[in-house]
Amino acid sequence: MDSTQLTWIIVVIIAIIVILVIVSIALYVGRNRRREVNRRRAAEIRRDAQEDELAARDESAKAARAQADAEQAEVDAERLRREASERQEDAAATQARTTEQVRKADKLDPDVDTDRDGVRKRRDVRDVRDDPSASSGTDRRDDPSAGSGTDR
Repeated sequence: MDSTQLTWIIVVIIAIIVILVIVSIALYVGRNRRREVNRRRAAEIRRDAQEDELAARDESAKAARAQADAEQAEVDAERLRREASERQEDAAATQARTTEQVRKADKLDPDVDTDRDGVRKRRDVRDVRDDPSASSGTDRRDDPSAGSGTDR
């Protein structure tokens, strides 16, 4: 082997080593770039996850408030139903008292034909509730324009 061949062999070996070093450096730098990109992506994903978690907690709080509002509305509705029922019972009691008062009045009134319970037998006799003078407190039998007033 002469010196030229040996020189070329050394040059080729050095070239191969340099190429291997360059490839190794390129792979190392590429790997580092990918790692850095992945770190950035991971940090971005974590930020998004934190924002999503805050949004989920906010939505959860809104849902809890809506649930509380719905429960309060149910309580209010139940309270109103009870109040309406009480008022309806009061109105029914008042109506029953009014009906009983009218029956007593009809039973006492000699001009109204009633049975033993004070219920009118005939409907052609004027009803006290329909009589405008009854609400004003005047008795039409005492009214001179209503007749002689001697038909008692």
